[in-house]
Amino acid sequence: DGDDDDGIDNIVTSVKEKISVAIADIGNGISLKIGGQNLRSFYFNEITEIFVYYLALSYNRPKFCNNASWNLNATTVASSSTVGMKPYDIFINTNNTVYVPNRDNGHIIIWFEGSIIPTKNISSNLSNPWSLFVTITDDIYVDSDNSTGRVDKWTLNSTTGIPTMYTCQKCADLFVDIDNNLYCSMYNLHQIMKKSLNTVSNALSIVAGTGSVGSTSNMLNYPWGIYVDINFDLYVADYNNNRIQLFRLGELNGITVAGNLSLNVTITLNRPTGVVLDADSYLFIVDSFNHRIVGEGPNGFRCLVACSTSAGSASSKLDYPYTLNFDSHGNMFVTDTYNNRIQKFVLFTNSCDEISTSTINPVNISSLLTTQSNNVTISSLNRVVSYNQPKFNACVSWTVNASTFANGIAGGAYPAGIYVNTNNTIFVADYQNNRIQIWFNNSINPTRTISGNLTRPFSVFVSSDGGIYIDNGYSNGRIDKWTLNANFSIPAMYVTAPCYGLFVDISNTLYCSMSSRHQVVTKSLDNNSNTTTIIAGTGCSGSTSNMLDYPYGIYVDINFDLYVADYNNNRIQLFRLGQLSGKTVAGNLSLNATITLNRPTGVVLDADSYLFIVDSLNNRIVGEAPNGFRCLVGCSGSSGSTSNQLNDPSALSFDSYGNMFVADTLNNRIQKFVLFTNSCEQSTTSQQVPITTLVNTIENSTDVLSTFVTTINVFTTSLGKVQQSVSIFIAVQCNDTAYIGSNCNVSNNICDIANPCQNNGTCINNTFDSYICLCPSGFNGTYCELDQRPCILHTCLYDGQCNETSNNTFKCTCADGWDGMNCESMVNLCDSSPCMNNGVCQPTVLNYTCKCLGDNFYSGRHCEIQSKKIIIYGTISKSSSYIAILAMTIIIISVVTMDILKYCFDIDPVHKERERIRRAKRIKNRKRRVIQRCVYVNVSTTTIEQTIN
Repeated sequence: DGDDDDGIDNIVTSVKEKISVAIADIGNGISLKIGGQNLRSFYFNEITEIFVYYLALSYNRPKFCNNASWNLNATTVASSSTVGMKPYDIFINTNNTVYVPNRDNGHIIIWFEGSIIPTKNISSNLSNPWSLFVTITDDIYVDSDNSTGRVDKWTLNSTTGIPTMYTCQKCADLFVDIDNNLYCSMYNLHQIMKKSLNTVSNALSIVAGTGSVGSTSNMLNYPWGIYVDINFDLYVADYNNNRIQLFRLGELNGITVAGNLSLNVTITLNRPTGVVLDADSYLFIVDSFNHRIVGEGPNGFRCLVACSTSAGSASSKLDYPYTLNFDSHGNMFVTDTYNNRIQKFVLFTNSCDEISTSTINPVNISSLLTTQSNNVTISSLNRVVSYNQPKFNACVSWTVNASTFANGIAGGAYPAGIYVNTNNTIFVADYQNNRIQIWFNNSINPTRTISGNLTRPFSVFVSSDGGIYIDNGYSNGRIDKWTLNANFSIPAMYVTAPCYGLFVDISNTLYCSMSSRHQVVTKSLDNNSNTTTIIAGTGCSGSTSNMLDYPYGIYVDINFDLYVADYNNNRIQLFRLGQLSGKTVAGNLSLNATITLNRPTGVVLDADSYLFIVDSLNNRIVGEAPNGFRCLVGCSGSSGSTSNQLNDPSALSFDSYGNMFVADTLNNRIQKFVLFTNSCEQSTTSQQVPITTLVNTIENSTDVLSTFVTTINVFTTSLGKVQQSVSIFIAVQCNDTAYIGSNCNVSNNICDIANPCQNNGTCINNTFDSYICLCPSGFNGTYCELDQRPCILHTCLYDGQCNETSNNTFKCTCADGWDGMNCESMVNLCDSSPCMNNGVCQPTVLNYTCKCLGDNFYSGRHCEIQSKKIIIYGTISKSSSYIAILAMTIIIISVVTMDILKYCFDIDPVHKERERIRRAKRIKNRKRRVIQRCVYVNVSTTTIEQTIN
C-alpha cells in the first residue's frame, strides 16, 4: 500500500491533478493510492511529476442484484407542456439533478432533487437541441446549433454558451469520459467523433464508423446513443443495424454485444436508441421500436418495463422511447418520445444487496507499474525531408516556354498528382489509367509502373524511408503504401473519400485532404491504430475560418503548420498546430494584400517558406517573394496547349535544381519549366547544380543571352556555403502601354491583372489604377464578397429547397420527413394515417412502414393490396347479402301490395284461396273419427242376459 511504504497520501479534490513524487520512492509492483482511493491510471509528465486520474463520475451506475425489478406502472415526471414535443435525451447526475433539452423552444429544463416543477431554465442561442451531457464540474455540453452543427458548453448560471466542438451535423448523443474527452454520435454521418477538452486544440478524432452506411464490424448505420466506460471502451446503439456495438480503445472494428448477429445469444432488438451500464458493466438498452427497456444480468437479457412490445400511452407502456438514465436510487427515467413525456419507473425490488450508486470498486494499478527507471528518453523527430525546398532569390524566374516531360501516353490521361523527391525521382498519379508512373533521375521513359487494385489515384507522396503513399479512396476507401521493389501494397489509412492531397510530415504522420468531405484528416504511421484525426475543416462546406470548401493540395512544414488549397473558397488557408481556425495567407479575403486566385489546387513552400500556388482556373503558377506575389509561368491569362500555356493544372513539384514540374491536367501532359535565373544581377552561368544542397565545386561560366532578361549566376565555395550574386531584371518596353509581359501580350488593365470582383461581379476600370465592382443581385461589398442572398448554403436543411420570396425573405420546401422554417424538424409521417385496411403505422428514419393485419390478407406499401382469399370471401359475402336483401324486398313489396288492394280497393286477390283452405279444413274436421259411448236406459235383467247369451 502506498500509504506506508511510499509516503504518498495526498487528497485529490478534482478529476485530474498534478502531484510531485520522487521517482526513487516508487518501487516495483506497488499500488498507488491517493486519498484512500486506488488510482485508475497515471502517467509521467516530467521526471518528478505524475498525472493521476481517479474515478469521479457525474452519472449514476447503480449496482443491481439478479432479481432487480421495477414498478410496471410509471409516473409521469414531465409532460409536453414542460419538455416540449418528442424529447430525445435526459441526463441525471449523482446529485439526482435532472436535465432535459426542450427541442421546441431550445431550452434546457432542470429539476433539482425533490422538485416537482423545474428549478431552472437555460435558454439562449439553442436551436433544436437533441442531446446533452453534464460533467462532474456541472458543465453542461449541449448539441446546440441545428444549421451548422455545434456543441456548446454551459454552466448553471451562465447566460451564453461557449462553442466547444464543431461537428457539421447534429449529435444524436453526447458523452464525456473520465479523461475529459467529448464524444459526439454523428447520426447522419454514421460516425462517432471525439475531441479532447484538456487542450486548446480543436482536433477531432474518428473513433467509430467509416462515414458510410454499412453493417460490417467497422461500420455503423445511423448510430444513436453512446456510452464510454472507465476503460474507455465505447458502446454504440447502432440504430438501423439493430445491434449494440462495442469498440475497444484504439480499435475501429467493433464487437456486437447485443442484437443482430451477436456472437453470443443475447436478445432481438428493433432500432435501439440508448445504452447505459450499471456498476457491474451489464447493459441496459432502449429498444425503441419494440417500445420497451431491456437489461442484462448474470443470466442473460430480459425485458424490464413496457414488455408488451406494442406502443401505447398507458402508464405501463411506452411509445418509441429514445433515452434511459438512472438516478442514485436505481429508479429508471425514460424519455417516452412519441408520448411527449418523461416516465419514471421506480425500483421495486433489489433485495440481494443495497444499491451502490456512485462508488465503484477501486482499481489497483500495481499490475500496470512493474518496473521503473531513472532515465527518461525523449524521441527525436526525423527532420530529413523527402521533398525539395529550393532556396530562391527575389528575382528568380523560369523559362516561359516549357518542355513536355511526359505526354498522354507516358504520363497518362488527366495526370492529377506529381511528386519529385530529393533524388529527382518523379512520381505521377495517372488518374485515368489507374496507375503510378515513375521516372528515375534523367530517365526519358517511365522506369517503373505501380498498378493493381488502384482506382483513380488522385495524389501520391513519397516519404524519406521510401514508402510510396497512393490515394486509393475513390472506391476502395483507403490509402495504400507501396515500395519501389514490391509487387504488393498494404493499407496505410482508411478514408471515406478520395484524397486530393497527401502529405507525410517529419513526425511520420500521414495527411489526407478529403475534398468531398471538406476536411483534412491525419493518422500516425508509428502505430497500428486506425484512428484518424480531423485537423482542418468541419465536414460542411463553408467559408468561415474553421471551414473548407473542397480542399485540394496540402503542405505541412517542419513546424507542423498546415497549408491547404481551399478550392471553392479561392484561397490558401494556414492552420497552425492544434488549431482548427485557419488564417487566409493568399487569395480571397486574406488579411494582407496578396493575389487573386481562381480555384487553387496545389501549394508548396520553398526554403524560405514562400508560397508557390497552382492557380488552376487561371491556368497559371503564382509565387511569393519578399516583394509579394506574382505570376511565374502560364501568365497569358488563358488556357491553351502551347508550350507557354497550361490548361487546368492540378499539382506542382520542384526538383533539386529548382526546375518546376507541373501536372497540366486537361492537356494530358507533365510540363517542365527550367529554372532560368536565380539572382538579381546580369549574369553568366553554365550548368545547373542542385540548389537545395551545399555546393563544393566551382562551375565555369558562359554567357547566356535572352530577349528579355540578362542574369548572372556564379557559384563559389566558401566555408561550405553557397554564395549567390545579386541580379538585375530588365523588363521589355512595350509600344502599347495597355500591355505588358515578355511578349507584350498581357493586359495592363487592373481589372485583368487583379481580377478583384468575386461572385461573378463585373470589374469596371475607374481610372488607370482603380476600379469598381458591379455586383450581381444578392451580393454586396467592395469586392462583391458579402453574400446577402436569403437563400444560401444550408438555409434549408436536409435537402430542403430554398425559394426566394423577396430580396430578403425565403420559403423552404422541405423534403419528405422534415418540417419547420428551415426544415429543421423531423416529422412523424404516421400522423397522416397512411396505412389502409386497419394497418398499423410505424415511423422510421424519414419514412414509415405499415404493419398489415395478417400477412395472408393484406400487403403492399400501405396495406392496400388484398389477397385472393379476401377477394373471394368478399365476393361471397356481398353476393349473399344482395340475395337476402332482394328476397326481403320482394316479400315486403308483396305484402304492401296486397294490403293496398284489399283495404283501398276492396280487392282481395287471395280471397278464393283462403276460402278454399278454410273449406278444406272444415271438411277435414267433419271426417274426423269419433268414439261414442251408448248407455242403456230402463232395460230388464232378462233382456240383458239374452243379449249376453
